[in-house]
Amino acid sequence: MRFITILFIVVISQFTTVSAQTGSGSVQKVQNAKYLGGNLSELMKKRIVYPEAAIENSIDGDVIVSFVVNRNGKLDSLTITESPGDILSVEVKSALKRIMNNWMPCRINSNKVNRQYSIVFRFRLYKNRKPPVYRERADKLFIREKYKKALKFYNRAIEDNSYDYRLFDSRAETRDELGDTEGADTDFRKAERLQNTIITVVDIVVIRTTHMNSVI
Repeated sequence: MRFITILFIVVISQFTTVSAQTGSGSVQKVQNAKYLGGNLSELMKKRIVYPEAAIENSIDGDVIVSFVVNRNGKLDSLTITESPGDILSVEVKSALKRIMNNWMPCRINSNKVNRQYSIVFRFRLYKNRKPPVYRERADKLFIREKYKKALKFYNRAIEDNSYDYRLFDSRAETRDELGDTEGADTDFRKAERLQNTIITVVDIVVIRTTHMNSVI
């Protein structure tokens, strides 16, 4: 008998107010767009269902949705920029239909502006095993000041999920401890770009567990 366990793991990108320096030397105050209709990650968690056909055909991967939050608080120019298959794209589009309105637009120096963002849906299938815990292992090694080993696991975590800005922040701190200031600066800049362009990352995980009945 086969059992399928579905786990929803949501990684939330924090909305922050950041300062950006322009070429003229002036500083811009940027407040990123935000969904006002409730907890966006929880809404996606409830509405996304891993299609059974995708499970049966072992289809997984990242569905990346690009869109503009316009100054009127609505989603515009919604486009699937990456997807492992139409079956997952259709599921994502269906979930996004209900969040087209009710957004707080991006503000630059208090002025509402149109701005492009993305949401990443990470569909993952695992057979008879749990998702990897690279980040947890790396964090523990970092606390124990085993920075070289921690770096290896942060590298694996980023290979598995290159959209979580927190992973780049953590790897930057690790590289800094190892004296790699150039690599640390690169990671910090990458983390900042991700934090200001990706609204949220939603992991939709299916663990397929197969139990064979014993014959006596």
